[in-house]
Amino acid sequence: SRTRALILQQWFPEVRNIFQLDLYFTTRNKLHLTSNRLENVCEVLGINDPPKTKLKPMLWKNAAYGNTKALEYIMKHNRIDTIILEKLYNKLKPFIVIQRSSL
Repeated sequence: SRTRALILQQWFPEVRNIFQLDLYFTTRNKLHLTSNRLENVCEVLGINDPPKTKLKPMLWKNAAYGNTKALEYIMKHNRIDTIILEKLYNKLKPFIVIQRSSL
């Protein structure tokens, strides 16, 4: 966070310097699905390669305690989510309204 960076005297991007895009709002406002969860949106739009993985709460707890297998699974899950989000972004590109909301 910005506060933590200031306390630790670390660099943090200035306001209006880095922008974000959350596809959740695009799916919610443009597709009007019954569920805007990534898994559901991908199912509706036929994005299934690679298949979306699931994370159980206990996995996060195990990872927090340093369990190597849990950490590896979460890393794999995050890589797959990144691939899926890129595919979703490309499908939704015509409907995306870029809002200049800074971090």
